[in-house]
Amino acid sequence: MCAIGAALYFLIFGKLLLMRKKYSSSDKKFKGEIKLLFQASIIGGYTIFSEVAWHFATGFIPDELLASFFGNILWIGEAGLTPYIYLLINNSIRNAFFETLHLKKTSLIAPIVLHHKI
Repeated sequence: MCAIGAALYFLIFGKLLLMRKKYSSSDKKFKGEIKLLFQASIIGGYTIFSEVAWHFATGFIPDELLASFFGNILWIGEAGLTPYIYLLINNSIRNAFFETLHLKKTSLIAPIVLHHKI
């Protein structure tokens, strides 16, 4: 089942590359589709990897407690991966996030006071 999903992602990616010739590289719609495909591929690929590792970890790691530990680490990573991918790819989400944290670049304007004797 995983191989079928991976094959479909490769077919979609190939189709998008062929469609790229029709559109200019500055086309916003095409760039958005590539970003969306990248997000889906990364998140889907990691989800498939963590599910397979979770179910077959005892075959790779003989200690059952250690296998459960690594499976839980993968699960926690899966839950935290999606927000990081969204922050990396989506400009509006990234700007809102940095604005919320007050990390937006601001310029400091300091008044200059001149003392003149008249």
